[in-house]
Amino acid sequence: MPVTGDGPTTATTAGTQVGASATSVTLLASNAARYGFLFYNGSTSVCYVLFGTTASATSFSIYMAPGATFEQLGA
Repeated sequence: MPVTGDGPTTATTAGTQVGASATSVTLLASNAARYGFLFYNGSTSVCYVLFGTTASATSFSIYMAPGATFEQLGA
């Protein structure tokens, strides 16, 4: 099925698994060419995501319950 839009003409996907951690970890490095991303919390614990430097239970952009997904297109 053809797809049209303002996005890139080619796409690549890269899956990354981040292990459980009591400290903040980088999920995505800056990339001006990125078209979008998807996060999936496959754990049994809450995941706190922050668009910034260090996420915590009191400083976060996205609260992800176990099994939750978050998708951002046009990022």
